[in-house]
Order: sequence, then structure tokens, then C-alpha cells
Amino acid sequence: MSLPIRPSAPEPFYRHLGSVIRQRREMAGMTQEDLAVDIGYTRTSIINIEHGRQRILAHTLLDIAHFLGCSAGDMLLEASEGEQGTQPVEADDAA
Repeated sequence: MSLPIRPSAPEPFYRHLGSVIRQRREMAGMTQEDLAVDIGYTRTSIINIEHGRQRILAHTLLDIAHFLGCSAGDMLLEASEGEQGTQPVEADDAA
């Protein structure tokens, strides 16, 4: 039995979740570097998360939500609603 080949493009849910994280981060007045330091990641990881290229573990999402002053559940709900609707706005690497 062969495993399915993973698509090269990020999965829609993770693109939407990354977009939600970026929007919440910007609303909180934080830079990618600020968030990276707070959760113990690199800025490159935050860029990849915001673009949907890097999946995140549940405890990391909880940490992100904590530092952004929101709930992980709200971000997941917003991402899942976005997945069913429009395309996410691409994250800006310069933020």
C-alpha cells in the first residue's frame, strides 16, 4: 500500500489558519519577530506558518493565541469558515 503524495502547495486549511494568525498578530501590534520570540520559534517559522507552509502543533496554537490575546478555538473556527469560503490574503513577509 503506497502513501498518498502530499501536494506541493499548502493545504487550504493551513493557509486560512496562517492568514488568521497574521491578521490577529497585526491587530495586536506585534511583528513576526515579536511573536517568534514569545513562542520560542524563529521569524522564518512564523513566516511559514502565516503562509500555511508549516503545520503547527496544538500546544503551539495555544501559545500563539495566548500571546495574541484571543482563543485558539476562535482562530480555528475562523480558519475553517475561511476554508469553506474565500481565498485567504497572502501574508506579507515584511511585516
